[in-house]
Amino acid sequence: FCSPNNALAFALNLPDDGSTDLYFSLSAWSNISWAAVGMGNDQMFNALIFMIYTDASGNNITLSPRLSYSYVEPSYSSDINVTLLPGTGISGGRMLANAVCHGCRSWNGGWISPGNTNAPFIFGRGPLQSFRSNSVTASVIIHAAYGSFTMDLTQAVGPARVPDLPTTNSSGTILDSYSTDKYVMGAVHAYLNFVSMLVIMPCGMAMMHIAKKHVWHSVCETMAAGVALFGFLSGMHCAALYNRTRRYATAHQILGILIMVGVLVEFGLGFKLSRYYVKRLPTRRFTTTHVWLGRLVVVSAVINGFL
Repeated sequence: FCSPNNALAFALNLPDDGSTDLYFSLSAWSNISWAAVGMGNDQMFNALIFMIYTDASGNNITLSPRLSYSYVEPSYSSDINVTLLPGTGISGGRMLANAVCHGCRSWNGGWISPGNTNAPFIFGRGPLQSFRSNSVTASVIIHAAYGSFTMDLTQAVGPARVPDLPTTNSSGTILDSYSTDKYVMGAVHAYLNFVSMLVIMPCGMAMMHIAKKHVWHSVCETMAAGVALFGFLSGMHCAALYNRTRRYATAHQILGILIMVGVLVEFGLGFKLSRYYVKRLPTRRFTTTHVWLGRLVVVSAVINGFL
């Protein structure tokens, strides 16, 4: 199988010696962050995935066998036993993995059958950017191109050997779908929080302390809280996609949660103060907390942008 523009090529051999091993070759441009092929499904559910990326030296590749059960980053599985074979490396501007996967015709959630003439596969690649790691558990950025194809596995059966990589699609493979996309939710998350914390909220502060406009101060801070909430939710969406962020254990996430709590408390205090102001009740005991909490939220947001 060859993907459009020959960015990725894949070949499979199913030995006819009675074993449950499979041999494969996976090749991709060396200037992309990662490339992968998955088998067992035409989507990311219950798929066995072979992923390659450049190692830390930049002279070889790392092969990471993974399992995928949803539309999130696949996770490395130590239960998948793969061995790299001669020929593996980087040459001519391409990464190449020649490998045998021992006992890999079935796995937790899926399988492939040598008699399947219409076996589903998926493929994907990362964006055109440098990525180097020796870790098989390395977290990778979301795909820039992906798709699915089918393969006639009866044509893959033969003597145990590393299969030859095609330069064009063979007669036994059919490209079913192909898409390119640019994931923008991360940019949306950054933009919303920037606008909320560094544009709308400071404007609200200026309305109160310079122009003495209490109503416009309330309007600005309400807008800031709403935009910040959407920024927080977009961040949660991003976090759910990656193994490194799914547990909310990074410094950026922890501080972000504290900031969001601060925004909500700040909004609550502001609402209470506005009610006191309308009724002409004393507000001093809440005002100091409201003012300094707002400043702390803005400063913390600036710091968090660099974490």
